[in-house]
Amino acid sequence: MNTLPVRLASRSVEGREMWTITAYLPGARPTTVIRRSDNSTTFGTRSAATTAANNFARSLGFAGIEQNAEIKKAAKRSV
Repeated sequence: MNTLPVRLASRSVEGREMWTITAYLPGARPTTVIRRSDNSTTFGTRSAATTAANNFARSLGFAGIEQNAEIKKAAKRSV
């Protein structure tokens, strides 16, 4: 199955724990393209963030998401 790798992260906004989603789209830089209806990139609960990420992945043709995926970067060349 083809899944979309995403990273869920929590942070404190005005004293409340909010969740952000970073999507790792193939061929693009990691980005926070998943937004709420008010155009905010933070979600009040982890469940809301996961649901939004699943809906986004399915709209792009993926089977679902892979949470907190480790994306391997190419090693920098030593000089």
